[in-house]
Amino acid sequence: MARNIGALAIIGSLLIITIAASMTKMEEKPVVSNEEAKKNLEMIEYYANKTELTPYESYIIKTGIKRMKRAVAPVEGEKLEIVGGRNDHWCCKEDPVVGKNYSTRSVGELVMVTRSRRRFTRCGFGGWERCSVDVTYLSQEMKYKSVLDTLEIPQAEWVHGCPEEKLFCCRGFILNADVKNCMTQAEVDSLITMLSRHGGEALCLMRMFGVLDRECPLQK
Repeated sequence: MARNIGALAIIGSLLIITIAASMTKMEEKPVVSNEEAKKNLEMIEYYANKTELTPYESYIIKTGIKRMKRAVAPVEGEKLEIVGGRNDHWCCKEDPVVGKNYSTRSVGELVMVTRSRRRFTRCGFGGWERCSVDVTYLSQEMKYKSVLDTLEIPQAEWVHGCPEEKLFCCRGFILNADVKNCMTQAEVDSLITMLSRHGGEALCLMRMFGVLDRECPLQK
């Protein structure tokens, strides 16, 4: 009896592990390449341009696309640069790592200095004697001093900006893996509404935003 119970327990455990592994495999989503992400964004822009949008939808969608195109995920081998707020929805997990290079140089400047000069003049009774007189005066003189210059040099992985693996969406944005870009919830909602007005390939694009109840004709 005990043996049977033990055997059933082992079989049950194996079944649970197999089902969990199968579910995990089903839930895994293929990684989208940067080139595919760029094409997906181009398709979204295509439908945005051919769809009659309300003023609100037009503002939300087209300003969002414009922002995302400025910070589109680069193709393989290139880097995504974050420079001076240009990519305002990408944030970096760390500050840039830099090395420092020091050098010295001489800097000259004119300064005013006080000098003295001795001269002789006649003195005494009848001016028959010679007396010395110290005279002070101001003159310019070139003074030199050493100045230490510090040059910050980004480490190799930071030369083109924040490394891609350290990027994340700033507050108020959510990452869409299919376009490898950050969107606001308002943009996601407006894009779903826009794509739902079309058939065909537009239904496939809706899957990028978690709408899975529409049949994609390209996957039949």
